[in-house]
Amino acid sequence: MKNLFIPLLALFVFSCKDGDDAALFNNTNETVFDINIPMSYSFDRRTTPVVVAFYGNKEFKGKPVKSENLYMVEKDENEKEKVVEDYNTTHLNLLKEGNYFALCFIDLNKNGRRESNEPIEYFTSKEHPKKIIVLKESRRTISFDFEV
Repeated sequence: MKNLFIPLLALFVFSCKDGDDAALFNNTNETVFDINIPMSYSFDRRTTPVVVAFYGNKEFKGKPVKSENLYMVEKDENEKEKVVEDYNTTHLNLLKEGNYFALCFIDLNKNGRRESNEPIEYFTSKEHPKKIIVLKESRRTISFDFEV
């Protein structure tokens, strides 16, 4: 039985999909954002925020429980900023324990609220909002892919 524990643990960790809890015994609460916005979307990636918002309901009604403004820029090896299509970042202790649903939008008018004319993507599973379960010690990857 002892010989099966390590392979089963590895299978569990590596089989976790987007949004699944993949942390075991790591004493942290991590949220990883993986965002893809093709360059065909025309906006100033340095100054226009890409907002990831978390809601307590799958209808995305009311004010978000938490939101985070991200910018589609990275620093190269010389610390010079460059605009990017794919952005990946990690936040520690961003969300408290609970259940959430997430969406991501390009805040074209920079007002912090999503408007009907702004591109939006939902964190989904087979076209339905996917529940994100946050535990005290957990890790999840939230991916948004804006396809043209």
